[in-house]
Amino acid sequence: MNDQSQDTQTSADGATAAISTIARLAALVSGGGAEQVFPADLAGYAATGAVKELLANWTDALSEGSQANLVADVDRVLELLVKFRNRAAGILPRANTSNDADEAKEVIYTLGNTDPYCALSEICDSLDGLGLPITQTNVESDFVTRSLYFAQVAMGEREFFQKIDYPETLNKRIRFTANDNGEPLSVGVVVGNVIVVDTTAGGNYRLCVRTDTPAAQGGGFLNKRVYSHQGTVELLDEAAEVAVA
Repeated sequence: MNDQSQDTQTSADGATAAISTIARLAALVSGGGAEQVFPADLAGYAATGAVKELLANWTDALSEGSQANLVADVDRVLELLVKFRNRAAGILPRANTSNDADEAKEVIYTLGNTDPYCALSEICDSLDGLGLPITQTNVESDFVTRSLYFAQVAMGEREFFQKIDYPETLNKRIRFTANDNGEPLSVGVVVGNVIVVDTTAGGNYRLCVRTDTPAAQGGGFLNKRVYSHQGTVELLDEAAEVAVA
């Protein structure tokens, strides 16, 4: 057998081995056999799509006798999925992320992921429910509250507190969060349109806010008074609220 014939035979043997290997890998993805790894659900279908892309590339690599570390391709896909997960967690409504938090964190810890969004997400999950209500006063005075606040800002879950010109809030929509939100006598969180702005004897601002809550006696909506020194006022974008709703 001449050299050309030997090269042809070697190439054919490599292609045959590649086909056999790819067939065994494909059996892990589909076919319904005992070796199938992925379930027939959304996660399984998504994972199958990713693996099919890899197998198409691996077929050529194995046929050509490549010495590349193909498992590293899977590791890279996992890294990118975790990065997507972390950024998605900062965009999706909280109600659509909390149920899967524990499982997602297990994936992150297993990978030893070093993406900064991963660390920020872990900080938010770890500090959620700790510290004080997130208001400007509490952020300045409590380090746990401050840490959660800056992590949420970095994740895109909230904006930095704005410098408020209180007289300019008249006829604008706001959210007021009391420094003692959660306490029995606290006004809590008040959302609505400012209908009156005046000052107190102590030099603070008093806002009368018309909320979206119907008044118990009928004929309108409930008004609440809030004070600038007792919490934080944030201006709201009505268009953004409608979009979220």
